[in-house]
Amino acid sequence: GRGNLRLESVLAAKNAASLLQYLPADSMKPKLAHWLQKDITRIKGLNARLRMQGELEHFPWDKGDGEFDITGQVEGID
Repeated sequence: GRGNLRLESVLAAKNAASLLQYLPADSMKPKLAHWLQKDITRIKGLNARLRMQGELEHFPWDKGDGEFDITGQVEGID
């Protein structure tokens, strides 16, 4: 196979609206992508955790053979 991946990452940011430009808009429904990138003008704070684990050969693990999990909390959205 292509190997295994185990990745855990934590993100904390203030004034985080500028991070929205890095979201994978091509993988989202058009209305959601527009709302996230054009209509949100302020995010006071963001805390998030990313966890990815599994065999790279089976990525994106949509058949339950790996884990791709993003959890987070945002505050002060305008």
